[in-house]
Amino acid sequence: MLLAKPTDAEREAVERQVLEIVGTLVVELGGPAAGRTVSPDDSLDRELGIGSLERVELLLRVEQVFGVRLLDAVMADAQTPRDLATAVLAAEPSRPEVMATAGPEPGAAGPVPTLARTLIEALAWHAGASPDRVHIHLRTEDGQELPITYGALQARAGAVAAGLLARGLTPGQSVALMLRTEPAFFDAFFGVLLAGGVPVPVYPPYRRDRIEEYARRQIAILDNAEARALITFPEALRVAGLLRSEVRSLENVFTAAALARPGATASVPAERAADAALIQYTSGSTGAPKGVLLTHANILANIRAIGQAWISGPTTSP
Repeated sequence: MLLAKPTDAEREAVERQVLEIVGTLVVELGGPAAGRTVSPDDSLDRELGIGSLERVELLLRVEQVFGVRLLDAVMADAQTPRDLATAVLAAEPSRPEVMATAGPEPGAAGPVPTLARTLIEALAWHAGASPDRVHIHLRTEDGQELPITYGALQARAGAVAAGLLARGLTPGQSVALMLRTEPAFFDAFFGVLLAGGVPVPVYPPYRRDRIEEYARRQIAILDNAEARALITFPEALRVAGLLRSEVRSLENVFTAAALARPGATASVPAERAADAALIQYTSGSTGAPKGVLLTHANILANIRAIGQAWISGPTTSP
């Protein structure tokens, strides 16, 4: 456990280890910075090519090595390896995950939807078999957990789908999701799928002093994806409005709450395993953002492979 007031020697040791972590990631990324020696005051973004997507991996590695939990704001605020070291020194030790091992949680289902061809079919199977079973334990900023059940997720996603269909979304059109890690993201993601659209997640804006740079990257992504609509959160509506004025295909900007039609349902589209389930983009920190289309089959195969390797299930203990 790190001291509240670290000594110079402790600070130097942490900084040195952070530089090693950053340097390893830079080499793995293989960009223009791969051959340089990382220094404490290098810009993570401009000089080292570590953009938004890569920062998530970097922070996970830092947390694992030092045994701390970094606040979400660190991903946006840390601009150099020295900033990361300072954040580590100020961070709280990570707390071990507490999981019940005495038996399955209420409503837990033993079998799994092995025959599901799409994410929609998988969600519908779980919501029908055990609607009260928790699908996601969402960690909030204060360290608490917010449970999201299969039944609640399907109902809220259906409300989002109904709103999209009422506003003219047609099968195959892409919808950008500029949302934080919050319940609205999962509602919107499955809502787009239920409406027959293709979700395109993009990172939300974090820093007010870099809005212009942020907007430039997102415009490139939204243009390339030909996004028809964008779902965001209230605090980001002004930025979303700026994007709408610069992207020709973008017709509508909504918050998830304004879009949803509670109580309404959407008919499940007849999607195939080979249909698009997601378009994932690189951050664009070292070049134009590049998108990869993932099918339902791609994602389900990955989930099943992880499940087989981990031997996971409703009653799995850590």
